[in-house]
Amino acid sequence: MRSAGERCANLELMDTPLPSWVFAEFSPVGVDLDSVESVEAYDRNQGTQTAKDDALLDRLPFGEGTVFVDLGTGTGSLPVRAALRGAEAHAVDVSANMLAFTRRRAEVEGVEVEHHHAGFLSHQFAPASVDVVTTRSALHQLPDTWKQAALTRIAAMLRPGGLFYLWDAASRRSASTPPASRCRGAGAWPSGS
Repeated sequence: MRSAGERCANLELMDTPLPSWVFAEFSPVGVDLDSVESVEAYDRNQGTQTAKDDALLDRLPFGEGTVFVDLGTGTGSLPVRAALRGAEAHAVDVSANMLAFTRRRAEVEGVEVEHHHAGFLSHQFAPASVDVVTTRSALHQLPDTWKQAALTRIAAMLRPGGLFYLWDAASRRSASTPPASRCRGAGAWPSGS
């Protein structure tokens, strides 16, 4: 098994502040998670679903040493379950309290999970360095333009043949979604570039 330093070699943390025009992903969004009590309540109410985590991991291309990144990890149940299966697991979240909870969960289970206080826009894995990226109930917190930036960054970190799993909320039609009548011929749009 590789050391923590070797496992994190593919993560290049940004050492300069992001420009002021970049979406402030560290600003509180949704549930107030600035206390240990609120994070514990979050986990009790919606954070840990071991059976669902295991069912998802059963469906993913997975093996010993799989580089696994969970963006918006919350209380870290999924990366801990992945580490129990031998993955090199990385938990990424903008909430320090969520990461502290994840750290405690990993310690209780006796596994190593690398913790990264970052978000969709503020982390940077080396290109083509990750086998599986997951995000559940987190991407919707970004405005649409920044979702596109986040998805582009996720695609760049995946190895050829890597897999991205997204589960999130979506509205039937948001202000930024064109009506179906304007989407005719979408399949003919040019790909690439």
